[in-house]
Amino acid sequence: MNIFKQAKKFVEREVLISLLTKAENKEILSQKKFASNIGIAVGLVNVYIKKCIKKGWIKITNVPNKRYVYYLTPKGFEEKSRLVCHYLKDSFNFLDNSKKDFLRLFEICKKKFKKIAIVGNGDLVEVALIVAEASNIKVDIIYSDEIKRKEILEVPVTNSISKLSNVDAIIVAEYNDAQRLIVSLQRKIPKNKFLYPSFLSSLKNK
Repeated sequence: MNIFKQAKKFVEREVLISLLTKAENKEILSQKKFASNIGIAVGLVNVYIKKCIKKGWIKITNVPNKRYVYYLTPKGFEEKSRLVCHYLKDSFNFLDNSKKDFLRLFEICKKKFKKIAIVGNGDLVEVALIVAEASNIKVDIIYSDEIKRKEILEVPVTNSISKLSNVDAIIVAEYNDAQRLIVSLQRKIPKNKFLYPSFLSSLKNK
């Protein structure tokens, strides 16, 4: 399986595990809020919920204000356990491949660029920073429109696109919401500054 398909499958399992966990806890679920927290479209959440219901993993009950309570079935509990096992295995494989990708990108930076930024909202940002440190590469800034911390591993975090204007290269470290993030940045930042891991290579020409 190539790394793009692996990333897609990784995200799908992450969404399904989150849905089944909420059903197990009998949480009242707003599809809009869930979509925002996970970083996917509301319509896609609805697709996953319908899949879970069709498979017999969850049952649904309406509550006031157009909200829903989801209940995990015994079949759903078995599926959640299976997904968690595969998710953990895929996590290790995905992160290992991501490290190799970032190592390749930082080798490019070492030869060509001085000021480097990382953009992303999730765990891959820290993975990229660790690889940068191991490669003796200085990362000047991290851009994120969701991370609330002021710095990660002593690298400052900003949500200001203007602060990316002076960097030479921007490494994308995001798999869950990459397209939205890149589209918003490329309205003000030249496309040729972006460097992508292999699982995001399809975004190069967009």
